[in-house]
Amino acid sequence: MDSIRKLVEAMFISLMTILTIILFGAFAGWFVGLLIGKTVLGLLAVVGITGFKMWQIGAFIAFVGTFCQLSAILATAEEIVSDREESPNDAVQREELPSEE
Repeated sequence: MDSIRKLVEAMFISLMTILTIILFGAFAGWFVGLLIGKTVLGLLAVVGITGFKMWQIGAFIAFVGTFCQLSAILATAEEIVSDREESPNDAVQREELPSEE
């Protein structure tokens, strides 16, 4: 029961972190839109992306950036865990064989 509670807490904290980052991205997009919004939207219109507001673009970029960052963190954590879980055969295989001279 305690492990389920910890899992739910971790999921809640992760969700709140992601939502906070997305809200910050939306705010940053809105702020950039105040400064150079027409330029950015004009460049996006050239490549065929139209109908969005700057805060939506900022939120999207924050979401994608967070997803990529979390993917990299999880891949690194998985690599660390897999390095720790060695079988006895792995240790034997890594022993150096005597060289023939």
